[in-house]
Amino acid sequence: MKLTRMMAVLVMICATLTAAAQTEQEKKQKYYNYPYMFVGVQGGVQTMFTPMGLKKNITPIGQLSFGAYFSPVVGARLTGSGIWTKAGLPSIDKTYEYNHFTGNLDLLINLSNLFTGRQRCLFNAVLIGGVGVTYGWNNKLGDFSGYTEDCSKAWADDMLSHNLRLAMQFNFDLGKYIDVNLEAGANALSDRFNSKASNSFDWQGYAMVGLAVKFGHRKVKEEPVVVPVPVPVVEEIWETRVDTIWYNEKAYKDVEVAESFDFQVHFPLRGFATNESAQAEMNKVAEFIKSHRDVKIDVKAYADKGTGTPRINKKYSEQRRKGTVDAIVALGVDPSVITSESFGDTVQPFPTNDENRVSIVTVSGIGTKKEPYNVRKFRTEEKRVRVQ
Repeated sequence: MKLTRMMAVLVMICATLTAAAQTEQEKKQKYYNYPYMFVGVQGGVQTMFTPMGLKKNITPIGQLSFGAYFSPVVGARLTGSGIWTKAGLPSIDKTYEYNHFTGNLDLLINLSNLFTGRQRCLFNAVLIGGVGVTYGWNNKLGDFSGYTEDCSKAWADDMLSHNLRLAMQFNFDLGKYIDVNLEAGANALSDRFNSKASNSFDWQGYAMVGLAVKFGHRKVKEEPVVVPVPVPVVEEIWETRVDTIWYNEKAYKDVEVAESFDFQVHFPLRGFATNESAQAEMNKVAEFIKSHRDVKIDVKAYADKGTGTPRINKKYSEQRRKGTVDAIVALGVDPSVITSESFGDTVQPFPTNDENRVSIVTVSGIGTKKEPYNVRKFRTEEKRVRVQ
């Protein structure tokens, strides 16, 4: 847990220090920061996590790597590391040595670029994770005796194990070609790596410093320099001209148009007097007469066939005709423009029986409407025109 917190703090520090990383010089550089390849060399110490203690198991370690960054965030490397290792026998307070070589394929995630969104940072925190194989030989465990540890996993001539790696690298970008770095991490190997049986991974911790030589940057394509062609100075000559500008102006004229509308006056059973609902339509008749000429009004009255007799229904339709005509005349309409007729129950204008207790009024006449048209007009304008 403490190690995790320390790594998180270091990542935050590195991200903060990158705030001013992109300088004016970088903006003018003639190469792209990514992608690129690198060759790295590192050296340091390693130790095995055993009951013997970390200090007694410390041995030197060296690592060579070849890799590439494909983008500001993602890269990969192939490493070879080794070559001395110690493990302990606490029961006799002795350590024994053996040799190993580890080949690993690692994925590199640049957290500084990831968190800041920059193309290049001065300080970088890189998360490393990978897999590989470890080959061991020259095991000196056979030189000792009298220990009580379970060494059922012991090997003599050679040994092959998987290798799982998790590490953090902190590097300082010195420019286009060089990085210096500090890397710390742990390798998880098979239970037989240190010859002792524990029914779990054998863990190997390491810390190294080193440098990486970068190469293979793509060049920035330089834009051609455009040299402006001098334009000869020509003396300008201007004169004033009067232009005639024609345009259309919209006007309106009265046009006669034939118009009509109709409405229905419905009556209750045996009813023949106009009701309030018909009064609004009657008022429209009065307004229509005021604004139209040659007005004609036609009234047709009916009775429903489902009730009464033909003789009675004829009487009702006649009363409805007369009641409708009287209501229109009461509006001030000249009776001479009104034609009317009653049909009794001989004609049924509607499919529903009760709807046929009705007077149908049709009003027509000649009115006027405003029709737009264009009037051709012109105006004059003075303009300054260059003639040379």
